[in-house]
This record gives sequence, C-alpha cells and structure tokens, in this order.
Amino acid sequence: MKKLIIILGSITLGTTAVAVPAVFVMRGFSNSLNKKVDHANPQDSDIDTNVSSSNQGFLDVTTLDITSILGAIESPSEENVIAKLKEVNPQLKDLNIYIKGLTLSKVRFTVEKYTGTAEAAYKITSLDSLIANKDLGKVAKITDEAIINKIKEKNKIISNTDLSSEIKLQVISLNQIEMDWVDARPDSNSKITLTYEPMSLEGIFLNTNLGDTSDLSSEWISKTLLHVNPQASFIDLTKDYQIKIYDEGNQSPENAKIQLFYQDNLVSLDAGNFLTVTYNVKDITSIITNTDLGVLEKLDRETILAAIIVKNPIYGNLRNYRNTQIDFTLGSAKVSNPGVLTDTATVTYQIRDISGIVSKTHLGELELLPADTATLNLMLIKKIKEVNPVLRELVDFNIKPEAVAYNSFVPADAYVRNNKFDISIVGYQGKITMSFDVKRKNISELLRTTDLRTFYWTTKDDILKRIKNENGAGFNDEEIDYSEPSYTNIVLTAKNSSINYYGSVTITFNTNFKKTTDHNMTNFKGGTGDGEQFNAMQTIEWAVMSQNKTATNSSFDFSYVIPNGLNNAILAGKKNIVLSYQLRPNSISTFQSVSATELEKAKQVGDLQTPLSLLNGAGIENKDLGTAKSIWVPFESRNWWGSCGKMVMVEM
Repeated sequence: MKKLIIILGSITLGTTAVAVPAVFVMRGFSNSLNKKVDHANPQDSDIDTNVSSSNQGFLDVTTLDITSILGAIESPSEENVIAKLKEVNPQLKDLNIYIKGLTLSKVRFTVEKYTGTAEAAYKITSLDSLIANKDLGKVAKITDEAIINKIKEKNKIISNTDLSSEIKLQVISLNQIEMDWVDARPDSNSKITLTYEPMSLEGIFLNTNLGDTSDLSSEWISKTLLHVNPQASFIDLTKDYQIKIYDEGNQSPENAKIQLFYQDNLVSLDAGNFLTVTYNVKDITSIITNTDLGVLEKLDRETILAAIIVKNPIYGNLRNYRNTQIDFTLGSAKVSNPGVLTDTATVTYQIRDISGIVSKTHLGELELLPADTATLNLMLIKKIKEVNPVLRELVDFNIKPEAVAYNSFVPADAYVRNNKFDISIVGYQGKITMSFDVKRKNISELLRTTDLRTFYWTTKDDILKRIKNENGAGFNDEEIDYSEPSYTNIVLTAKNSSINYYGSVTITFNTNFKKTTDHNMTNFKGGTGDGEQFNAMQTIEWAVMSQNKTATNSSFDFSYVIPNGLNNAILAGKKNIVLSYQLRPNSISTFQSVSATELEKAKQVGDLQTPLSLLNGAGIENKDLGTAKSIWVPFESRNWWGSCGKMVMVEM
C-alpha cells in the first residue's frame, strides 16, 4: 500500500511529468522483451510474450544475477525446472517464475517484477525417469515425428518439451524402439526401450515406389523395399523375417501386394495385412521369364498367348496384354507389345499331333488337276502350305498326301465340291483329313483359239498337236473325247468322268494337201540326197569309133502321206496326186567349162500326176522322170595313131 500511495501521490502531483517516463519505461520493457525473442534459440521459439501473464516490472532480469548452469535434473517438467532454478538461485525463492520455453537441456523464463527473459541450462540424469510411460501403444508411422508425438502424448510431463534435437530414435523390431541421447552423456543413464504396436504396413514401409526394374521376383521386391525404407532396417530377411508376394496370380507389371511374415507367421495389423508396392517395368523379357511353354494342343496366337500367361501370370495382368503381337513358327515364337514394352521375348514349345499345326483343312478351289499322282501331290502340298503358312518351313517330302477321293458330280457341273484326302507329316502324330473343291473348266473357255487356219496334217494327232500349239499345252488329253476329223473341223468333248473339264468345242481349219517341205526322199541310187533334193551323178564316156555312153539311171524313193488316209481323200472328192518336180544340171566336169547359160537352158520342170483310184493298197507307184535335155560338151581331139578317151562328169 505504501508504494501504491506514492504512485498515486506522484500521479496527483504531476500527471504530465510522470506520464512521459512511464511511456519510456513501457517502451523499454517491450523492446527488451522483443530483443530477447529475436535472439531466441530457434528450438525455443514457443515463447509466451503476454506481458500481463508474466507480471513484469521495471527492473531488468539481469540485475538478479541468475546462475544459468543448473546441473543435473531428473526430468524437465515445469515444476522440476522452477524448483531447480530457485535451488540454484536463492534470490528467486520468493519470486514467481514463468516458463516461456522448455527443452531437454535448457529453459527460457521470465521473473515476476522484472523485465526481459533469462535462460538456464541443465542436464537430464535419466531417460528412464524422463519417459515414465514407455508403452506408446498404436503408432501410425514409424517416423521420428510420429514417435515423439506419441512419447509426449503418453508422458504429459514433457508434452511441451522439444525432444527432437536432444534424442535419437531407432526402431529395432516390430514392437520395440530404442531411445538414446544425441550426444554422449557419461553421467546419464543411456538408452531406453519403448514398446509400440504398428497399425499398418504403410506405417512401416513409408516408400512404396520401387522404381525401374527388370526383375519382378519376390526376392527383388523384398530387398528393394527395404532399401528404399531405411527406417525398416530392423527387418532382417536373413533371419526371422520374410516379405512375400500376396496372391502372385494378381501381380501385375505395375504393382504387387506383399505381406510380412515373422518366424513364418503372418504379421497381421489393424489396418490390414498386405501392402501394395509399385514399380516400372519397360522390357517384355522382364515379365515373360518362363519361356518354355511345354506342349501345346494347337498352334495359333490365342493358344500361345494363353500358355504365356499360364507360365507368366504377371503378363496376363498387363493392362494392354491383348495388344500382344506373336510371330510364330513350328517350334518358337517372337512375342512383343509395341508402344507398351520394349524388346522381344522368344518362347519355345512343342506340338505333338498333326492337328495342332494344320489349322485350316479346306484348301479352297483347285483347277486343272494333273493326272499324275506325284504331280498332283505336289499341287496339294503347295496349297496346304498356302493356307497354313506355318508349314512353309517344312520340306515337301515330309508332307504326305494320300487317298485322294473325288465327290460325285454330273458332266455339266462347273464344280466338284468337297473332295477329300488325308495327310500325315513326318515328326507329328496322327493324320488329318483335308478337303478341296475342283473348279472345272469349260472346254470352250480352255481352248480360246478354235480356228487353226490352213495346215498340212496326216493324222488326228497332228491336229491335236496344232490345237496345243495354238492354245498352250496345259490340258489333259485323257479327259477329252475327240471326234473323227474332217478336212475342215474336229469336235472336242469333255469325258463324263473328267474331273477338270466339261462341255464341248468345235475346232475349225483348212486342210492343206500341198506339201512343200519335209519331203520324205530315201533310197538314193546313182547320186546323193538329203530328203529335200536328189543330186544325180552321171558319167558321159567317149570311145573311138563309137557313140557317147551314159551310165545307169539314177533313182530315189519319194513318199507322200495323204491327209486322213487314201480312202477319206477319195470320199472327200480328191482325184489325183500331183508331184511337181524340177530337173536342173548343177555342173559338168569336162575339158572346157560349160557356161551357166548353157546349164540354165538344160533346166526342165514338170508334174507327175497319179489318179488316186489307181494307187494300190499300199499307195505305191513307180514313176520315170524322163531323160534330161541334151547338152553340147567340148572334148579333146583324137590323134592319128589311135583312140583317146575323155570322161565327162555331169551333176544333175
């Protein structure tokens, strides 16, 4: 009351005089407080700056000469710290102390009736006594922050204490946490063990993204998951812990669910007993690792893809697995998924039964089937490979067609449907029945050139040869009936049994009876010949007192085949056979050469005409071409005492 009377008296005596110092003192107090706050340790920023709650006065707290080293303290509760301050600083015994910041090693405070803040340091003697409640209960995450919050929650005495800079934490098992000082404290009881209960695997494995990988095995996932989660280093895969993939059939190229086991027992937590981890796979060979697909029933894309998924279930969980491209052969396949995965995987398999590699058994339409079995088989094999491309890698010899059977048909049918045969393939079990349709050719379409024009022929075979030359040789004579030819036409009709043809066509032509080439000249006498001409060799002899003598006559045989035979020619109104010939001397060997003019004058031409009716049954008649014209030939003169002969050679 005395101070109060003085202050009131002061106000009464000089309001103005007192007011200015009062403002000055208040500003000084505020500046002093702010200065203390500005220089505060960042760890101690939780400071109460409410002046009224601190009961501040006009004297600076430094005037109290406070000892700031408090020594050891059992626990940093406000009560313990204030008691320790007053114990070490008796001058504070009767003053109220207000705690503004508290850590495990220092305190910031204000003192009643004094301006500003003060700091003091101490050391905790025992973590064991500091953390009275060591059972933290359920912890959402095993991070330092979450654990410290739980420690404060369970130990209210330090709920306002900053622990992060003073202690270090190490999770050592699924239910234990080791706590120790950051700095070594020989005079303090070190390390205590806290117990806890994790709520979920997400709380243990904080990082679930495993990054890029080419290995999706459980071993890789386990090791990588621990690598990216150092806080879970207590999980020792070489001892009691195992990390296993949950439901491997649902593991995908993007993620997998894992479970944690301890001593072969599943670790079951409140929020579930599995965790989804993610990763990034780029290469298809990282997913398709089991490349031996075993024995397949058939060879097609769907069967191969299904077998790949059975052997590599992860690939079946790829979102775009239906985009898979498969290029397969009889024993292996290249597998890719462009735009989704890189590279190409090669898978192998075995097909045992022929039905597994022959997917298409109908060959479609065939035309102009050869009569020869070997040639027909080659045609069938070629068509089999065409409709079943995978068989192209087989040699033809290993594909064995047999027992071709044609379906029934009538002569006018353009098609013979559903013809069948069996095939077997070397190296594969069983046989399989194939089918095909025959598209028959109308002979009028097959033989587009029906006018053979004019030509010399003797038999039906000559006409057939001409037909083939004009239309190509690609038809089978045995499937066609030929009418008896006239001198102007022949009719071709498909046999009723023909598998390749139907219909009929008339071939027209003119018969040329005049044969100008390819004469059949034989049996040369008194000369030489080549089939087209005969060179007679004549010798002219001169003898004294006698006439010129000529050698024996030259001769040859000449034959002419009448088109379609003698009788048919007579029936067609033919009367005679006319043989046109020419006789011409080529050269004369004598004493003096004979001029070309003289030789030309000696040339003669003529016709030998024989009535057909006079020919005997064999068609043979002898004819004499006559005697050549006379030619004057120079020779040597005779001498007086006797004869002198000279031989002259005449080549006709």
